[in-house]
Amino acid sequence: MKIIEVKDRNSSLIEQLLSVWESAVKATHLFLSEAEIEDIKKYVPQALSEIPHLIIIENDDQVPVGFMGIAEQHLEMLFLSDEERGRGLGRALLTYGIEQYSIDDLAVNEQNPLAKGFYEHMGFEVYKRTEKDEQGNPYPLLYMRRNASMQNFIEALTSERKNTELPEECNFFGKLIGSWKIDYIDNTTSVVRKGEWHFSWVLEGMAIQDVIVLPGFEYGTTLRVFNPDTRGWDVAYCFTGKIMRFEARKQGDRIVLTNTEDDRRKWVFAKIEDKRFHWQDVVVKDDGKWHVNFDLYAERME
Repeated sequence: MKIIEVKDRNSSLIEQLLSVWESAVKATHLFLSEAEIEDIKKYVPQALSEIPHLIIIENDDQVPVGFMGIAEQHLEMLFLSDEERGRGLGRALLTYGIEQYSIDDLAVNEQNPLAKGFYEHMGFEVYKRTEKDEQGNPYPLLYMRRNASMQNFIEALTSERKNTELPEECNFFGKLIGSWKIDYIDNTTSVVRKGEWHFSWVLEGMAIQDVIVLPGFEYGTTLRVFNPDTRGWDVAYCFTGKIMRFEARKQGDRIVLTNTEDDRRKWVFAKIEDKRFHWQDVVVKDDGKWHVNFDLYAERME
């Protein structure tokens, strides 16, 4: 991926960015009708032509897959193609804007909670709400400012990529980086809970931290740290009132996390693919058979 500041805003580029915009809006602005999207779309080319600073991000084929517009220190727009979400491109663009143009405020639709959550993760806080958008339409806007201390913490904690000291054959969890929609299934009751799971490299790329959100049920974070002595991963999962510790090792095609206090309790990544993964909560019975208490199925979100 490559970030480029655009000077020549020719018609071909505008058309490509318009496709990115439409893909992003249809995936995230679910409160808009098809007719409303088509109406707004008419004004996008002019906005792209007139924004003071237009920055795009290209894929390996030099095709734009995202863009950002900045006026002074205000983020006017940031959109990613739907199929490119979850790969850290939004964070790369916004980080570039913060570093190069000192972005310190923005506005986001209240009815787009994923965007709001992303900006909060990047250190922005809501300071004002309006009932209508800037064109007078009945879509509430949230105005957000950058919290410098929070951003400094995030920059110190997070990493863009795996550390080169971490062997690729031991990179068990690298494919998980990004955001996922999840179905968490209780196999005893057949209850399905829907939520989100977000993963990021941290600690100079030698660890991965995640946050799992199951509304009304559980909110927790896991720190997975590579251990060069054992060539496995030391894992701690934390939620209110509890910390659970595991050791992760590869077993065939599976990644098995064994509870350090009870080796019959295991968490298993049965399969990790680019767009989906399957996780299980397992208890090993006295006869050695595995009983799966919970299954979790994830689809890449953004």
